[in-house]
Amino acid sequence: MNKLIKIIIILCVAVVSCVSCSSKDSLTISSVPVTQALNIRLSGHVLDVVAEEGGTIPVELNVENDSFLNWVELAAYPDPGFSFYRWYIYTGDSDVISYTISQNPTRVSVQTDMKAVAVFRKSGEIFLLTFDSGPGGGYAAGGGSFASGAYYEGDKIPVPSLRPLPGYAYDKIVAYSSENEIIWASDEYPPPPITMPPHDMTIIIMFKER
Repeated sequence: MNKLIKIIIILCVAVVSCVSCSSKDSLTISSVPVTQALNIRLSGHVLDVVAEEGGTIPVELNVENDSFLNWVELAAYPDPGFSFYRWYIYTGDSDVISYTISQNPTRVSVQTDMKAVAVFRKSGEIFLLTFDSGPGGGYAAGGGSFASGAYYEGDKIPVPSLRPLPGYAYDKIVAYSSENEIIWASDEYPPPPITMPPHDMTIIIMFKER
């Protein structure tokens, strides 16, 4: 009887293992079901979302659906050893990239057929750049979110447009390393493009009272 019970248990484990391995469409990472590709239909338009090698996308995406703007929140999860690089956005039937987004997660408005491709790169090949508006007195257009992201060493990244608050003026930008050490500072205006170093970096935009 004991041998029979052991055999039944072994068979059950084997069946469960086979079922888990046979599903290549989706899997679960950190309690979030993920997949490699999906499509969403919104007001007669189709959004295809694809993850290239090195990562995945969630099975379900947040959607804000109305008669004019159909907002979809895109998210991508890098595999171990990879980092998120860009969203490549294609519109219509074109196979040419319409625009790219460095922010992740991000939102896109679906007003035509679109394809969003999550692109990943091996860790160590790209580095993270973060823009911050500092303690106050102004802000960067878009909060710097459109410039924040992953870049290759040597990439030239324009500084977002600066928006001082009334009574304030642009002061300088300060670059910090991931260890919170100042790398360099510049009061040149308009600020020149940032050259990406071979490490993560944070750019703080400072304003001063007039």
